[in-house]
Amino acid sequence: MSPDSAFAGRWEESPGFGNHPLAQVLSVSRAPHIESPEAGYEPLLAYCGTAFGSRPELHYLTHFGTGFFDFSLDVFDHEACRSRYGGRTPDELRADHQSACRHLVICTERFDRMLADLKSGDLMRTLIASADGALSCHRVRPDQYLVGATLHPESADDMDTLTSVAVTTVRTDIYGLSDEMPGGLKDVTVTPIDVPAEPLEQRRGESCPDDVHAAFIKLCATAVNADDLHYAALFRDYTFCASADVLGSPRLSQWFYNIATETRRKLYESLGGEMRQELAQLTHAVRTIVRQPLDRLVLDVQEGAVYVYRIGREGDLLVGVTLRQPAVHAAEKRLRDLLAGLRRNETFTQIPDDFPFASEQG
Repeated sequence: MSPDSAFAGRWEESPGFGNHPLAQVLSVSRAPHIESPEAGYEPLLAYCGTAFGSRPELHYLTHFGTGFFDFSLDVFDHEACRSRYGGRTPDELRADHQSACRHLVICTERFDRMLADLKSGDLMRTLIASADGALSCHRVRPDQYLVGATLHPESADDMDTLTSVAVTTVRTDIYGLSDEMPGGLKDVTVTPIDVPAEPLEQRRGESCPDDVHAAFIKLCATAVNADDLHYAALFRDYTFCASADVLGSPRLSQWFYNIATETRRKLYESLGGEMRQELAQLTHAVRTIVRQPLDRLVLDVQEGAVYVYRIGREGDLLVGVTLRQPAVHAAEKRLRDLLAGLRRNETFTQIPDDFPFASEQG
């Protein structure tokens, strides 16, 4: 039992709760201040319990208010989790997850401040993923967060979706708030782009070779568009290398009444340098459960998202942006296709060892 928990037991032992498909393995932990039913957390806890289905992709879900742990639910006793114990007991896993999730909330609040100059609204979802698991931190209301986690890296997207659904249900059914559409619309088809619909604005860093810049722009021509993926950039050792965007498209003009297009571009170009410190702090924050390098970071704001993908070595990054909240899911799929294209392209497989991608080939 974690030191912050006053009650830890099975779902079926938790006062006031009925049957659940995972009742035999679903554990509930409460902090002392919510132990009494009069504290008012029972409806919230019950709604969170419905996020766990019969086949668990979501392994852990916890609630924090004003920086304090309130409760958590987990299925660490499920057979699907046993291969990921790493020598730890389920109780040790709970303590490790509580610590990592608490620090992820702190990192999320710091990312929110970092992105404020983009004027794209509050940061409402932070997703991180690596080769040994994933976490998804969601703002429910100011100073109130739900954080989901999975021990299986292949379940990152499913875990994130389940956490998003839980947050939306809590917002709409308990608090009467709007659906902020975390993660965007999932039931969309991403159609291939054979010919760019409009010209791309191209930018190039001082250290970017001619052939690398040309190859990157060519790949972006069939990825960056005004429907979903609006901006893509390549960074080497956290330094801006190249970018392509359609931020100047008339179809996106409504997102620039409070910020100039060029200002937004410069802020995106500065992200690489900021990520040197931010990713290091984030990696340290979740070290109790995520021990492999972070491969993916999604910063989902109220108007779109910023995506950061590790390409190979530390500091070699692919960054993508969408400004449309419904397109957050589609834009990330498009960015993943762009990443795959980079790794297949001969220009990036034949460049010197000190340039991005070389360490991941062969």
